[in-house]
Amino acid sequence: MNFVPARCTQCNGILKVDPEKECAICSHCNTPFITQKAINNYITNNVTNIENFNADKLIIEDGTSLENQLKAGDTYIILKDFDYARKIFRKLSQNFPYDYRTWWGIIKTYNNDFQDFEPNIPTLSRIDQFYRKAYIVASDSDKEKIKEKYKAYIQVVTANASDKKQSLTEEYDSKKEDLENQKNELLKEKENLNFSFGTIFSVFFCCLSIISAIGIMAAYKSLLAFSLCIFALLFILMACCSISEISEKKSQSKKEVIDTQISEIDVLIENSLKEYEEKADVFIKLINLGENILYNTENSQNVAV
Repeated sequence: MNFVPARCTQCNGILKVDPEKECAICSHCNTPFITQKAINNYITNNVTNIENFNADKLIIEDGTSLENQLKAGDTYIILKDFDYARKIFRKLSQNFPYDYRTWWGIIKTYNNDFQDFEPNIPTLSRIDQFYRKAYIVASDSDKEKIKEKYKAYIQVVTANASDKKQSLTEEYDSKKEDLENQKNELLKEKENLNFSFGTIFSVFFCCLSIISAIGIMAAYKSLLAFSLCIFALLFILMACCSISEISEKKSQSKKEVIDTQISEIDVLIENSLKEYEEKADVFIKLINLGENILYNTENSQNVAV
């Protein structure tokens, strides 16, 4: 069985606990405690070495100095427990506001020790506020060190936001082009329907003209031929009217379907534009904020907020 050091959450006494158990009783004050909280309590007050950190080989010792507390905060960052790490560094910034590392530590809890390059606008604003405080209290040599690291981070954040906006624009343009092509195809199909209906009437009038000419010519030779022409003319007229009526109904029904599809595409185009503008606006604001931060950082216009 492997025991690890812990501190009682009631009397703060040093204990050895089994991390597999959920709870235990303090041997000093007989108070029940939750094992993980007791271990966290010990780490918070006693971590002194996090190089080559391994969760199974954490090196700890007694002590509650500033250095130990800073390393405790860094340990929780490694453990990805950013909320608890932030509590540690915030408390340190209250007790040791003159040490830039306490403010710098808060920054690291917001950007995963400068590994998260996709902060939102409120988070980036908070990061900048704490950087300004860290910069003000840092020594001249430390100022240059944190300034260069911070600038490099903001440059990557800004470039990343710019790339994402470009990708978003390309995606929107592609989608818009596809929708507009679909709309144009539907408009062509609708135009072809109008052409088909007109063709029927053109054929009818051509037939009518031909038969009329034949009838006139036949009238001079035979009454029977003239009668046959009139009969043929009436038959063609009835057939064309019937075909035209059926074709018109089908054409009108198809046009209504096409108009509905076109309206749906117009709505999709409009919604796509709104969605694009909303997302692009976030990236634009993030880019502008990043550029302002870079300008202020380069010109050392850092005033505590």
